[in-house]
Amino acid sequence: MLLLTINDENFEVRKTAIKICGRLSLMNPAYIVPPLRRLLLQLMTTLDYGGQSSRKKEETATSLTILIASTGDLTKPYVTQIMEVLIPKAKDPSPAVSAAIITAIGEMCVVGGQDMVPFIDKLMPILVETLQDQSLTFKRDAAVKALGQLAGSSGYVIQPLLDYPKLLGLLVGILKSDATHSIRIEVVKLLGILGALDPYKHKEVERSGQDADTVAQQNAPSIDMELLMKGKSPTHDDYFPTVVMKILLKIAKDPSLINHHPAVIQSIMHIYKTLGIKCLQYLDDVIGGFDSIMHLCPPSMLETYFLHLGDLVKIVKTNIRLQLPQIFTLIREFFPNSNLQITIIGVIEKIYKAMEKEFRLHL
Repeated sequence: MLLLTINDENFEVRKTAIKICGRLSLMNPAYIVPPLRRLLLQLMTTLDYGGQSSRKKEETATSLTILIASTGDLTKPYVTQIMEVLIPKAKDPSPAVSAAIITAIGEMCVVGGQDMVPFIDKLMPILVETLQDQSLTFKRDAAVKALGQLAGSSGYVIQPLLDYPKLLGLLVGILKSDATHSIRIEVVKLLGILGALDPYKHKEVERSGQDADTVAQQNAPSIDMELLMKGKSPTHDDYFPTVVMKILLKIAKDPSLINHHPAVIQSIMHIYKTLGIKCLQYLDDVIGGFDSIMHLCPPSMLETYFLHLGDLVKIVKTNIRLQLPQIFTLIREFFPNSNLQITIIGVIEKIYKAMEKEFRLHL
């Protein structure tokens, strides 16, 4: 009776039936596996030769995805046959069908593991092209997840960032622009799976894939000559944080870029939260940047900046001692504003907690 429902006219019933039968195939393979193999062949044939509507093709691809995910090793011997059907269909004109096919490919990657390596050269251009499409987020999200499944299951890590120089930029762009919590998690997981890449090496690879004019335009800001004169090359640990911090502080002091100031402060705080006391050398300039931004910003933003200032004090602790005169100057200036007094008192409390031992000595 359960096997009959695999062909039910209601798609939701069919999906549930395939999922349950797939789970039961581990318990009673002699009875369940033969019908599921017939179903697999039926779905592949329908996708490959069926001239059905987009709706029907999407349902077929979704059913195949559930079958692959539910049965696991049952479909592993058929990796080659399944991929030969799925890969050409991944560029289907219908976005819904294409997304469903890419999802099925992702599940096949989990099952196939190392057997997916021969298909990487065909799959990667499709996935990268899909990631570049900003108009259809559901299709792009499917590509992000499928790429993570491909990399994690086949061991294809680090190399994608070298083979496809634009990939890292695409993923970081999605991470910055996409407000969906689930897809941001998937992108972070994917970046973790792909692994760390030497920034200088990636920059060189990125340049090699561009034309000479583009490279010439980008060469100017890529190497900071002042840092090179101080003995800090792009391979030095402090090079890239220093370059980024210099650019952020330059923006912070430019009144014409006031719209970017909130993002600048958020970026600076992220750097400090990530690197901690490794950023102490920039502290004086950062407090100066806070000073400039707080004198340029709308009054409604002052509370946010004071909160960030308090968080900064909490991170660097006693290392803030040399910048306290600048901070207290800001506090005295803005404390008369009744809307800010509670927030400013919170900043003072954080300063006291950070400097408590030294204050007691002075007392």
